[in-house]
Amino acid sequence: MDENPIVDILTCTYNHEKYISSCIEGVINQKTSFKIRHIIGEDCSTDKTREIIKSYQEKFPNLIHPIYFEKNVGAELNSRELFKSATGKYIALLDGDDYWIDPEKLTKQVEFLENNPNYVACYHGCKFIDENENVVRESKSHNYSAFSKDELISGRGALVTHTVVFRNVINFPKYFDDATNGDAVIWHLLGFYGAAKFMNNIEFSAYRVHSEGIWTSLSELKRLNNAVHTKQQIRKNLVDQFGSTNKHIIELEKTVAKDFVNFFYQQLYHKRLNVYFKGYKLIFQTKEFNSFYIIKEHFVDLFKRVFKKKIDGSI
Repeated sequence: MDENPIVDILTCTYNHEKYISSCIEGVINQKTSFKIRHIIGEDCSTDKTREIIKSYQEKFPNLIHPIYFEKNVGAELNSRELFKSATGKYIALLDGDDYWIDPEKLTKQVEFLENNPNYVACYHGCKFIDENENVVRESKSHNYSAFSKDELISGRGALVTHTVVFRNVINFPKYFDDATNGDAVIWHLLGFYGAAKFMNNIEFSAYRVHSEGIWTSLSELKRLNNAVHTKQQIRKNLVDQFGSTNKHIIELEKTVAKDFVNFFYQQLYHKRLNVYFKGYKLIFQTKEFNSFYIIKEHFVDLFKRVFKKKIDGSI
């Protein structure tokens, strides 16, 4: 390639035969005055995903740049290889079962970042859809007009991956190879370079919720375990950067407690007591964070919910 793109779009895909065309079409339909490149990591699918990608590559050889793995390597290694291939000034992420709708998405986000050097990323809202294109719900991204540098560094950046465009500035410490929630790591590392801004002038994109999705196919306990494990890696980086006592670790501990609080409430609400008590086991395995603080926050949350129901007259 004779010149680097302005934006590299990185797509992990595996067995997305039903969805990959919508993903690629959303990129093809982008109206930009600058060069973009769609790098697709095809993880040795057992369906026709690879054939579909090849057909698009033949039609759009200057845009579609696949990486074909000869054996299934998994999402983490796939993502790492994509990042190694990215040379663009900016990066956008787009999983193979999601798609963009606004044809000026990239133009609007790149223009914002070009004009606002204090921001390292910008993002927008999305709608969650099922396998039949029915809208399940919409994201609440608009509630967060921006995430500050400190919030991102502290692991508090709640961004939907495929809505974000960010500067290609990240260097991944080696211990992040084991992090299970790669997007949380990305937001944390981006925080060292700037803040993230919500953009309300971009049409909501589509996030696919289906039984075969990497995240949605996991049990709630496994999701919690992955989130906590990733935050352990983030904490390790915070200690390396700032020492063992700093404000970022305190805020990170709050986010870990919130993860547990939400998990416990869902298990009690749905009367899954067996899973509920497995959450306690995970707490005491999480030695980097204060177990008793987490438990205290759980019971404070329960008290507030019960008290609110009494006030509302529902119990």
